[in-house]
Amino acid sequence: MIDIVPAKSCIGCHACESICGPGAIKMHFNDKGFLYPHVDKEMCTQCEECLSVCPALNEVKFKRLPSPDVFAAWSKSDEIIKASSSGGIFSELAFKALDDEGVVFGAAFDTNLNLLHCEIDKRDDLPSLRCSKYLQSNMAGVFQKVQCRLENGQNVLFVGTPCQVAGLNSFLGRDNTYLLTCDLICHGVAAPGLFSKYINELHGNHQARILSFQFRAKPHGWRNYYFDITFDNGDRIQEPFPANAFMKGFLADLYLRPSCYDCKYSRLPRVADITLGDFWGIWNYRPDLDDDTGTSVVLINSSKAREYLLKCDFKVIHAELDWVIAGNPSLISSAKAHKRRKKFFKLLAEGRKFEELINSCLPPPNYLDKVIWSINRRLKRFKHDQ
Repeated sequence: MIDIVPAKSCIGCHACESICGPGAIKMHFNDKGFLYPHVDKEMCTQCEECLSVCPALNEVKFKRLPSPDVFAAWSKSDEIIKASSSGGIFSELAFKALDDEGVVFGAAFDTNLNLLHCEIDKRDDLPSLRCSKYLQSNMAGVFQKVQCRLENGQNVLFVGTPCQVAGLNSFLGRDNTYLLTCDLICHGVAAPGLFSKYINELHGNHQARILSFQFRAKPHGWRNYYFDITFDNGDRIQEPFPANAFMKGFLADLYLRPSCYDCKYSRLPRVADITLGDFWGIWNYRPDLDDDTGTSVVLINSSKAREYLLKCDFKVIHAELDWVIAGNPSLISSAKAHKRRKKFFKLLAEGRKFEELINSCLPPPNYLDKVIWSINRRLKRFKHDQ
């Protein structure tokens, strides 16, 4: 049964739940806010299908290029770039799938800010799937829906974290002509249950509901992105990312899923046909291409993806893999757990408020830290301006 998989290895992809014919496996939140499989032993038939599809125990390798084709890329639409976290390439890939009467699977918030993987088949629904969301999305029922679409001969674009793509690959068992997978250069995922705690405290502090939420708004440019929340009473939180409590904890690797600290899929070759991310550091190599509105990195990992890219209409410039790795070490390596991670979850179990948790585990920088940060920022600006 799937409960033999250690908690530190389980990626929470729902493949085991999806394959279970009797429905003996259900995903439940643990005390840290992550989803894990639980087995109803009376319903379990000991068929071990769950073990056969678990990407923590098995690896299904689809044919990939020996070395990816690497590009810097942008949408031709300023409006799409403005509405996206980086260069708007996810939207362009999705447009192609939708125009071919296909469907797109990606992560979207529901009205209560629960992050769910869902499918769309119209351009009008695409905005809900745009932009970075630094949580693990709920995949309940998604793999079965993808399988159904493929069996009906419908084109599918599936976008998710590398481990979610690995879970889908393992569930399907073989590649499919109608399926194009796209993974993200992933830093790791935070606990959805912990995020709910943060959001509920914001509701209480502002005595209002959240109308709109963005992890990565760009009112002052792509590099200095802002955490942006609007409430139904007119209140608004717009904070630079180093100042926001949730982003501070996330970027410090304080509360990622345990499997993120030893990720099997932060490496080359990638599990997906296409890999997307922010082209951090592009200004160091091609400053003429960076206007601080957002640049995407695109890795083409399969011949299928090469063919797909030729049919899309966006701007691409060949780039070097070393440039990508320099700005995105998560492409080939895992995050390292923060030394105060255990303290954080101990205080969480005591019922501490979120802001208090962050301030206890990540104290504000001292004067010297601020001076060093200021010098580094000026040096980066100087290099960019040269």
